[in-house]
Amino acid sequence: MKLIYAILASFLCMAVFVGWVALMPPEGLAVGGPHPDYPAMSIGGDGAARTRAIAAPVYLWQASVIVIASLFILLGVSPQRRTPLLFWLVGGAGAAMLAIWTLLFTSYLAAQASGETHYALGFPIPTAWMVYGVFLSHFGFCAIYVFGFRRFVYSDADEAAFQQLLQDKNDGAFTE
Repeated sequence: MKLIYAILASFLCMAVFVGWVALMPPEGLAVGGPHPDYPAMSIGGDGAARTRAIAAPVYLWQASVIVIASLFILLGVSPQRRTPLLFWLVGGAGAAMLAIWTLLFTSYLAAQASGETHYALGFPIPTAWMVYGVFLSHFGFCAIYVFGFRRFVYSDADEAAFQQLLQDKNDGAFTE
């Protein structure tokens, strides 16, 4: 399958998930409501009920965002340099991001369901996954770029060809 078709399929999946949420009946006070005692204040209702109702499409939407990010990274590499190693590296980094997203999301749902707050590394567990996990998970893609730059993005042959173009331009081989 061509890479662009996989990207299109991922975007179509995202549209389905957005449509799924948009067509669901609202649970509880989805937009809030007036406070019974203080007129200038509003109440939000049961957040856990609202979250449970849209949990599946929200989870799947973010998973498709991670897939699209991985596919766009592959799209940014010349087709001649898209080796099986690159697919494995990007797939592994994307899988790590997906695993961290899954842990973040399930820990958030568990905290909402239990009503108890457990802490890890100074934060409630869902927040710790966000602060430490989500931000650190992107380093996999950064490592691929940094350590694989000459292999996948801009090789020594590319640089030599560019230097030759500059030399030809300076020697007057190109006229305007």
